[in-house]
Amino acid sequence: MNPTHFPAMKHFLKLLAALSLAAAPCALAAPFSTNANRLAYLDEDNPFYPHRDFPKLITPQWVGEPGVEAVVILAIDDMRDSKKYEAFLRPILDRLKRMDGRAPVSIFANVVEPSDPQLQTWLKEGLSLEVHTLTHPCPLLQRGSFTNAWNTYHGGVDLLSKVPGNKPVAFRMPCCDSMNSPSPRFYAEIFNRTSPDGNFLQADSSVMCLLTDDFLKRHGVTSPVGQRVPPDPLTKAPAQAASSNQKDRRDALSYTDHFRRYFPAQTNAITKKSLANFGTYLEDYPYPYVINRTCWEFPAMVPSDWEAFNAHGPTNAATVADWQLALDAVVRAQGVFTFIFHPHGWIRADQIIQFIDHAERTHGRKVKFLTFKEAVERLNKNLVGYQLNAPRRKNLELRVADIDNDGLMDVVVANTAPMQFLGFGSDMLFDFTFRLHQAIKPNSSLQQSFGVVEHNASAAKATYSPSFRLAVMEAPFTANVFLEPSPNGAVGSERRVSTSRYGLGWESRAEMSKSFPAVVDGRPVSFDSPGVRFRDFNRDGRCELLISNDKQNALFAWSDAERTWKKLPYALPPGLALVNERGEDNGLRFVDLNGDGFNDLLLSNEKEYAIYLWAREVKPNLGWHAGWSHKVLHEQRPNAGRADLPVGQNAPTTNDAKAAQQRGPTTTAAPIPHAPSPIPSPKEIPSFVRSGPHRNNGAWFHRNQLFIQNEDTAHLPDVVWRKSFSELIAFEMPPAKSPAEALKALRPRPGFTVELVAAEPLIKAPVAFDWDAAGRLWVVEMPDYPLGLDGRGQPGGTVKFLTDTDGDGRYDQATTFLDGLPFPTGVMPWRNGVLISAAPDILFAADTDGDGKADVRKVLFTGFREGNQQHRVNGFEWGLDGWIYAANGDSGGTVNGVNISGRDFRFRPDTGEFEPESGQTQYHRSRDDWGNWFGNNNPTWLWHYTISDAYLRRNPRLAVKTTKQVLANYPDSTRVFAVSQLPIRFNQPQSAGHVTSGCGSAPYRDELFGPAFATSVFACEPVHNAVHREVLTPDGATFTSRRAEDEQDREFLASTDPWFRPVLARTGPDGALYVADYCRFVLEHPEWIAPETQSRLDLRAGADKGRLYRVLPVGAKLRATPNLAKLNNAALAAALDSPNGWQRDTVQRLLFERSAKDTAPALGRLAAQASSPKVRVQALAALGTLQALAGD
Repeated sequence: MNPTHFPAMKHFLKLLAALSLAAAPCALAAPFSTNANRLAYLDEDNPFYPHRDFPKLITPQWVGEPGVEAVVILAIDDMRDSKKYEAFLRPILDRLKRMDGRAPVSIFANVVEPSDPQLQTWLKEGLSLEVHTLTHPCPLLQRGSFTNAWNTYHGGVDLLSKVPGNKPVAFRMPCCDSMNSPSPRFYAEIFNRTSPDGNFLQADSSVMCLLTDDFLKRHGVTSPVGQRVPPDPLTKAPAQAASSNQKDRRDALSYTDHFRRYFPAQTNAITKKSLANFGTYLEDYPYPYVINRTCWEFPAMVPSDWEAFNAHGPTNAATVADWQLALDAVVRAQGVFTFIFHPHGWIRADQIIQFIDHAERTHGRKVKFLTFKEAVERLNKNLVGYQLNAPRRKNLELRVADIDNDGLMDVVVANTAPMQFLGFGSDMLFDFTFRLHQAIKPNSSLQQSFGVVEHNASAAKATYSPSFRLAVMEAPFTANVFLEPSPNGAVGSERRVSTSRYGLGWESRAEMSKSFPAVVDGRPVSFDSPGVRFRDFNRDGRCELLISNDKQNALFAWSDAERTWKKLPYALPPGLALVNERGEDNGLRFVDLNGDGFNDLLLSNEKEYAIYLWAREVKPNLGWHAGWSHKVLHEQRPNAGRADLPVGQNAPTTNDAKAAQQRGPTTTAAPIPHAPSPIPSPKEIPSFVRSGPHRNNGAWFHRNQLFIQNEDTAHLPDVVWRKSFSELIAFEMPPAKSPAEALKALRPRPGFTVELVAAEPLIKAPVAFDWDAAGRLWVVEMPDYPLGLDGRGQPGGTVKFLTDTDGDGRYDQATTFLDGLPFPTGVMPWRNGVLISAAPDILFAADTDGDGKADVRKVLFTGFREGNQQHRVNGFEWGLDGWIYAANGDSGGTVNGVNISGRDFRFRPDTGEFEPESGQTQYHRSRDDWGNWFGNNNPTWLWHYTISDAYLRRNPRLAVKTTKQVLANYPDSTRVFAVSQLPIRFNQPQSAGHVTSGCGSAPYRDELFGPAFATSVFACEPVHNAVHREVLTPDGATFTSRRAEDEQDREFLASTDPWFRPVLARTGPDGALYVADYCRFVLEHPEWIAPETQSRLDLRAGADKGRLYRVLPVGAKLRATPNLAKLNNAALAAALDSPNGWQRDTVQRLLFERSAKDTAPALGRLAAQASSPKVRVQALAALGTLQALAGD
């Protein structure tokens, strides 16, 4: 670590440049990352943390050889027979020697004879001998035996260490290119330990690296035209589309990464093994990095020769072409190309030579071929100065991290010597990368910032062994170091906090250290306590301080305004902790499970498992509270404390064992000899930690999935327990029932029965319906609720008409009349077509050529506000006065210059007249036989509009407080007697069991139900899966209402099925009550669902389903639906004499449309002589709409 490695003049100029930047901070480049959690990986045991945008350790930073831009490590695996390997390697070694006299190849060996003279020959030629286990188990952790894995690994280390003149430094996991064998459990519990003979390794090359087309493009390399990637089996989107922070990327339509073909999702005549669920690779990161502070990881390049063989057969020329393509990109990226190849017939030696020829011919001295031994030696010498995994390395704290946020890795070392910072950055003066080394000495300007003290004589022998944490606390997102002094109490040592100045030094943040909470919950706290973490949970651009163990639970945030740490009103949920009572990992992980960018909590240990989501929006009135307030689950294990892993599979599989046998000499994972663990509940999460000395249980996260690999999972598909994030957080909702099953789940009041008259696939998502004069049933479908077919507003609404072709009373034919409508809400037959409400418009559509499809589409009115689809304009209802009435929906708007805010409205389609009307109704304004109008909204069963706005407009000076009389206002009137289990309330949990989704009111307008129903009004309550009934009693100009005497503790119609969503009820032409079942699991609009709850839901689950039921008395004989369209005027007038409200309304409308004044005498007779008062009222109304009343 000598700064004189570089010419003195260049070093001096570089320091001048640095000083000038310090004097003019505004000239500094923009920060590489604005993620305050960019250093959080330092506190994690995660072998797979780098990503494509992660800071890089580029080759010029560590190779120590001017002009070298990239390194190639040729590594051959599975060596047992030195003669076979000599024969295969000799042409390659001879070719390498022609470059610089060396033959740098690393051989990963299994069983060797240390005295084999061939080994000495190789070592003299510059090869290195590395470790590949003794027995080649695939996977290493299998058969329920940690001991076997330990022995075969450390046995291999000791065996290769016995070869004279050889000191192995690297390991490669057997089958790492074909299965999920590199488990985090291995790196945390086996690799970092010393062998029985006291040996250890320093590096690994078992994590794969896949280069995407984006990486190739960014580095100026053109890839061949890629193949379309099959959909990801979890996300149903192409494999490359997933992203942990951008959930919408999962929905990408296609992806064409060239190299992803080496991870085939399907097998065929050539491809023998699927790698669809391969999860131990990085994307676009061909750089060395550190695992668990003890291991240099050199990612191996995709494809290995086996991956190429698996994808397109052995010795395919395309394999070499792809290696060359990848090398070209790696050189430009200044990375490392690490090979995996074998002498098993998958690639030929001359093809490896072709690659070497290309490297020398194309890149010359920019590429350096090294062995793993040479690469590790250069990292130790030129970068860190230490062996990471040295067992006797004491009083040393070392971090490889991007301190100054320039996108390149730095090194910070704290040991018995003064603390040091090695900074690396892009040279602003020269075209090479340099190293800036600052040794911080006592009395220097940097002394205070790192807490280095000058020891006095009495303390001269004191050992200074500080520990420290790195965190981002402020813009421009450089690192803060939190330094904890030596526990031996060196004189003058104290806790310090400093901020990096772009590698130029450290600026003290004394206030952060002085105000640090020294005591929490009665116990002391230090920077290096096991239960302390710095992490940006609320995404404000700086880390919070979490203190979490078995006795303490607190979260602090730094306040710039007050210059102190402030305790936040929330912390981890009760019972959750980072470490247990022994200070060990408690199985708590921070991971963004729902793609909103915030850290959620996932806990799984021997005793319990839990998931809590971060509340992105805080609305206490809706029950949305700050912090991790959304509990997905928190369960105790039935066998708390047991050490084995509950994997939950019925039987082992040998698929992966068979595939591994194709790889050559190996010991594979046969079916495990013991029975698999008991099947856990669907939500049970295997433990991330286990009892005993080897606690890490092999969990990691990859592509929005949780993987667990250990000795108890090898019998599972892909040798892992695996579950997607969406599966982890999904509600345990019951599946949607079939139409027949849903019918059985309905519970009508005694004496009534329910029939299914239409269901999917005939209809889906029905929200409104009406019958035309010919008896056809028109249905409005809204499958695009709530946010469009694509989640971004794509309209998908449909209007259909249904026909009963065989006369059995059930609809069996559907014709799509008009589609592509934006969230349609209403339909009504009118003249030769239908009226349709679909904000912002009311449309008229007609079929003029008889093909059943609308070829006329005309906007009659526009200006209705859009927004929440539950609150849009909806209709329609025929008025006795010949106007058509509709509901505002609560959204308002300005139509024909009329502001309808707070009002419903009425209109005449023929003339364009439009008027506000007493209101407002949320969904479906309805009328009884006498001209009384009713409406409701979510928290109200029913109200009555006592007087029309049309009358009030006659005297604009008359002040009227309200035109609405709320009914159902008796004690406990909002109660709902549901018979279903409510899976969840998305807001206002105190409202459970009370009306919260009142809609679709319907006065009963027939006599089939009997006189007890003459004044009944029905209201739908889809949240509680019920249809409610109110019985009206006249009270002056309005009514009072009550529950029926025999419905005091039940609803008129309810279902045990939580998918039953009644949204509209109407009296049908046959006298039955028809109910539209929207059939959704989620009915609430996302506006009222917390974002973290939304992430757990399929908001459109059930969009392909829908049912229409009719309710009728047991044994009742239904009236046949007449074809009124075929009747002449006289017969039509006679048909007005009916007990059915639909029939009378339809007759009146048809007479109006025909201008049938010739029916006036007949109507007059009905008005005077009909036995039914309802008929007399409607006959008078018909005369009025025909302007045929006496005196007209």
